[in-house]
Amino acid sequence: MDLVFFSIILAWLYLFHLALGVVASKYINNFALAKVSSLFFMVTVVFFIEHFYGLGENLSFLAPLIFIGSAYLIYRRFKGLEQHPNSSSLNLFIKDLLVKDWPFILGFLFALYARILSPDINQSTEHLTDLYFIANYATGQTLPPVNLWYPPYRFDFYYSFQHYAAALLGRVLNLGPGWTYNLCFALFFGYMASLVYETTKKYTESAWFAFLLLCTVLIGGTGVSAIFDLIRTPGATDDSVVAAMRFIGGSELNTSLASYFSSPTRAIQNTPVETFGYLLFIGDYHPPLSAYTLLMMWLSAFMLWRTEVTGKIIPILIGFCVPFALVSSIWVFPLMVISCAIYCAMYAKKITDWRLIIAGAAISTFLLFPYLSHLVQGALGATIKITPFNEYSPILLLFLQFWPVYIPVLLLLFVRYNRKLALFFFINFIVLMIFTEIVYVEDGAIDAFNRTNSTMKWWGWLFIIGQVPAAWLVFKNNVKWQQIILCAVLLVPTMAHFYLMLPHLKPNNAMSVKALSGDNWLKKDDQVNALMKYLTVLPDGVVLEYVKEDFYTPSPAMTMFAKKPAFIGWHNHLWTWGLGSRDLMDRNNMHRKFYKGELENSTQWLLENSISYVVWKREDGTIDDFNKVSKSIDPAQYVWHNFTLDDAQPLGIWVKNNSPYVAKQQALAVPVEPRLATTPN
Repeated sequence: MDLVFFSIILAWLYLFHLALGVVASKYINNFALAKVSSLFFMVTVVFFIEHFYGLGENLSFLAPLIFIGSAYLIYRRFKGLEQHPNSSSLNLFIKDLLVKDWPFILGFLFALYARILSPDINQSTEHLTDLYFIANYATGQTLPPVNLWYPPYRFDFYYSFQHYAAALLGRVLNLGPGWTYNLCFALFFGYMASLVYETTKKYTESAWFAFLLLCTVLIGGTGVSAIFDLIRTPGATDDSVVAAMRFIGGSELNTSLASYFSSPTRAIQNTPVETFGYLLFIGDYHPPLSAYTLLMMWLSAFMLWRTEVTGKIIPILIGFCVPFALVSSIWVFPLMVISCAIYCAMYAKKITDWRLIIAGAAISTFLLFPYLSHLVQGALGATIKITPFNEYSPILLLFLQFWPVYIPVLLLLFVRYNRKLALFFFINFIVLMIFTEIVYVEDGAIDAFNRTNSTMKWWGWLFIIGQVPAAWLVFKNNVKWQQIILCAVLLVPTMAHFYLMLPHLKPNNAMSVKALSGDNWLKKDDQVNALMKYLTVLPDGVVLEYVKEDFYTPSPAMTMFAKKPAFIGWHNHLWTWGLGSRDLMDRNNMHRKFYKGELENSTQWLLENSISYVVWKREDGTIDDFNKVSKSIDPAQYVWHNFTLDDAQPLGIWVKNNSPYVAKQQALAVPVEPRLATTPN
């Protein structure tokens, strides 16, 4: 994508978000909260509508209308400032809007820079699964859509709201799923930065402390980050950032300190933490992004509600956030409910906005009900179990990881200003910490990994709900020694983790830098690029792409970037997500036999499974394997389209003979830009 078009996209995004803040800040006295909460609400309304009527893949006609509407709203705000007697409208406009919004710009550009350096969406971590989630929604079907890793079944997977939001943006701006992945990843960092900064500055009246807390949340260091070099096993090769976040139960602990904590009857559980900074490092567009942002929305609204005279919107927003946890990341829903229950127990007699809070929860539940009734069914089957005694985390290991949270929370006991609120956040954190130790979600993992998914989702959330409000109240208490300890506790792990991250702030793949489409790693040469463009413009149809391994394998990335249904995706993930069946096992086994030329009646098998396209990549097998497969396919049923001049390394696609398709010459002429790579009806 050229620089001019990319600049237009960024200008459109910023103008739209600025307009949201202009309108909603009339009702919410926090510009960042107004902007983010109104965006969440708008997307939720469209989400609700598309469960009854899909609006289609291409919504690009809305882009100019939104741009004009946003510009008009901002112009109205500008003109409204002309009546101010003490300053020019231009100066007030710049101060009131543009300067106020710099934390959003900083957070967005910080994450965007990281994605520009390493934009590839590949088989590492959960990149491809997140891309697959986005691609499911990018088709614009009535929800739930066809599962692009397991057609014709429906995509009924939980915690996918943020992926829907990314797909919706891509449909409006006519961008491919890779572009929306990388842009929306950066947007969440902008949202988080603006919420943390403005709420902190508003409550503590300190700009520099608000900036410190912003850096603490975005960089996301833990207690181990600050002491990692002291406890690291000599000669260890694990990545420093990963090892620090996955310290408890990780290889560093098992080789350096395990003898102090483990025994034949006590195994140390693998219990990682995922902070905002860790997500920046791995680049996953994963549910903690929206879960942490939702929590920060709730905390910002909560502090407004408890410290200022607010209207009806704030208590409605507080109630709205609670059911929303089910669709942002269902794992944290119990934590949100527990927090609300503790507050109600402490303040029941003083809460005068019960009806508004309940109304907010009812609105959220109503809008999300179609999703909850269809897509979250698999998650409801999960069970919460009591943690066996020998699987608890050793106290010292918990302290090493959590001391940057424990110390601010303990300082809450010394707070005199707004003491009861400080006591609430203290009790709340202690209860949640105990809860995450004594129970876990049964998800099929075994042995040392029983609690892995639970702590991965819970502990990062605890870092925010423990550290952030404690920092607000302790700093506002205005006791010098408390402020010094607090700032040191925030600053040391933040700087240490940034130091660990510094070596990674460089390109992983020099050829992919700035290629925010995310698929540059697939385009090994012009011939592969031509095949990808061809697959993109072909009419909808099931694609057979060779998936050599059960998970964390490059396929079916080509099919996902083309937004086509793949005959099968990552078998292990589909099985874990509750889609395991004899049919899934048969698909996995039969398609591998097909690519080895061992399948009898290949053509009949393809036809019986309604497969329209069969991709052959160079890495799918030897020339002998290709010849076996080619001979097994009836040319009267499937036509081979060759995309290479090297007969020893075949590359191409078989297209079902009776399927309408775009001529190869026309397909090869389609530019690479995702805004033009559209699929005809």
